[in-house]
Amino acid sequence: MKILIISDTHRSLKLAEQAIRRHLPADLLIHLGDFYADGKELAEKIGIEFQGVRGNEDLLEGPNELEINQDGVKIFATHGHRYEIDSGLELISSEAKERGARLVLFGHTHKAGIYQKDGIWLLNPGNLFFAEREQSLGVIDTDGAGMVLSIFNFKQGGFSDVRKI
Repeated sequence: MKILIISDTHRSLKLAEQAIRRHLPADLLIHLGDFYADGKELAEKIGIEFQGVRGNEDLLEGPNELEINQDGVKIFATHGHRYEIDSGLELISSEAKERGARLVLFGHTHKAGIYQKDGIWLLNPGNLFFAEREQSLGVIDTDGAGMVLSIFNFKQGGFSDVRKI
């Protein structure tokens, strides 16, 4: 299964659509908030399954958090602002551990990265907002034998971080 993870699109629909189409075929699109409706709209237009969470700039549409089980891996998805991620990953990794999650997906900071903290993997896809210096998305590939987490950076035109978990 191939999952595309986007966040913080802020109505940059053309850029986000180009990014998603570049990585098709995919099975699922996850939007991590700050314009949750963008994710729904894009998934419908492209014809891909959608799940998402709302961010601090979304009003009332969408859940605050998701838990997804994928190939035996529990994934906890949230925008991240409720876990003070601007100050570090301690709260969000602690929450993931309490939930029994092995992987956390979060956005909010607009800074892409893959991290490991206290045995928990964390992936921030960055942003697809045209006004930012860097635009990126996350990709999860599963094959039953594990997961490959990666960040695709559009300015560099390739993957900037790839981890097998």
